[in-house]
Parts: sequence; structure tokens; C-alpha cells
Amino acid sequence: MHNTKQWYRPDEAAKFLSVSTRTIYRMAGEGDIVAAKVRGVLRIRADSLTRYMDKQAQRFSLDSGLKKFDYQ
Repeated sequence: MHNTKQWYRPDEAAKFLSVSTRTIYRMAGEGDIVAAKVRGVLRIRADSLTRYMDKQAQRFSLDSGLKKFDYQ
């Protein structure tokens, strides 16, 4: 068994995404991230945070017409 966290508290998820805890609750309520309540306490699935960011990054690059940068 590995030590990688699979579920985050809302404050941990907020810190991970650099957003407010309220935003995390809103994202969970809107279905943007996978969350579950355990005895009334919200938990957010870690991989859904990564998927959300990947989706947003792809959407941003497509919407804004950004080109890949040559860092050489």
C-alpha cells in the first residue's frame, strides 16, 4: 500500500488548487470535482482535482489560441 492520499479535506483541496474552500464546495456541488460525504464531512477525490486542472489547462490553451513556447 502506498502513502499517496486518495481523498482530501476541502481545505486541503483548496490549497492544492489555490482557491477558497467555498470554491471547492461550489465545484463539488456543480459536479466539477468528485466528492463524497462521510458522516456529513465532505471529502474530495484527489485524482478529480488533477483531471479538473488538466481539463482547464486544455480548455485555456484552445480558447486563447496560445501557441507552445520554445524555451530554448
